[in-house]
Amino acid sequence: MAALGLLATGCGGGSDSGDGKVTIRYSWWGAKDRAELIQKTVRLFEKEHPNIKVKTDFSEYTDFWSKFNTQAAGGNAPDVFQNSYAFLRKYGDKNLLLDLNGQAGAGNLSLKGFRDGLEKAGDIDGKLLGVPVGANTFAFFYNPEAFKKAGVTVQDGWTWDDFFAAAKKVRKGDGTLYGASDNANVMYLYDLYLRQNGKAFFTKDNKLGFTKDDLTEWWGRWQSHAKADELVPGKKSEQAKPKASISADLSASEFTWDNFLVRFAAETKTTLDLGPIPTMDGKRTGQYLSSLMLSGSARTQHPRKSPSSSTS
Repeated sequence: MAALGLLATGCGGGSDSGDGKVTIRYSWWGAKDRAELIQKTVRLFEKEHPNIKVKTDFSEYTDFWSKFNTQAAGGNAPDVFQNSYAFLRKYGDKNLLLDLNGQAGAGNLSLKGFRDGLEKAGDIDGKLLGVPVGANTFAFFYNPEAFKKAGVTVQDGWTWDDFFAAAKKVRKGDGTLYGASDNANVMYLYDLYLRQNGKAFFTKDNKLGFTKDDLTEWWGRWQSHAKADELVPGKKSEQAKPKASISADLSASEFTWDNFLVRFAAETKTTLDLGPIPTMDGKRTGQYLSSLMLSGSARTQHPRKSPSSSTS
């Protein structure tokens, strides 16, 4: 109910009907299984709050942000929407997000029951711009059978050299699988790589924390293995959508958020496992605890009527 709590807490642009009922809009991205679970929580929320109607909308990740940016530009952002920690500052600086501190202070939004540290996950410069709806970290998925056949052992402390060597061995096996998906352009993975090297995506003064040479080195490394036909070609990855390359049985490994395990299990009969992130020094993975967030629109007309003020 924490997710719905945000809905009842501050949902912008909701509309009143003549009988005193309020309609609020709730948008998110994700697969069908997530949509079904969220719809169930919405129905529970509406049952507890019969004067509030929640109009829902969900999309694939890319389509979601395209639609959201168009709506926000027109002053018609959803009242409550799924957000990413990485975008809190971006949209907060544009004054698109509701500061939820007021609702929390008034007792309309409960911040209890979260995993230690997550209650502050949505805090940006003293403003509470989102509340977490779970906890996850960026992870490494792999096909243990394919790795075993290639004579590769995934273990703590393995390096990027080990990872790319493993991808090469898997590809040189029976040729049915690529060693890895091409994750060169995945921002969150590059962020881990920077952290392993003592850097960060952004500095504390909001400047880029890496150089052109840093990015060139990262992309170049992936590109060399892509040219060697060890990584899934972009065209094949596109053709596999909405499945990921690993769940479409194209690759033997992929980097993404750990909660994708449930989705992958539903998309493929192949047994997949989670392994440690490759490192630079055998120690630092750069991983951190993160969460999907729920944010409210700063244009809210009903800051208390949106599934988060009634969290329990």
